[in-house]
Amino acid sequence: MGTSLDGAPHRRPALHRLALPNRGSGGNDEQSLSVLRELYARGELSDDEFDRRREQLKRSG
Repeated sequence: MGTSLDGAPHRRPALHRLALPNRGSGGNDEQSLSVLRELYARGELSDDEFDRRREQLKRSG
């Protein structure tokens, strides 16, 4: 864990809250994408990480 410029510890993004689709039941891609967008909007994901995870959701759906 690093620190930010103001000395506060960096927190890892709350990716554990990103519900990935359950392939057996069809999953909930819209909810997963919504959570992904929320994390991105809060600055918890970089552009590259957002794109990577969005593509992963597309492939799994």
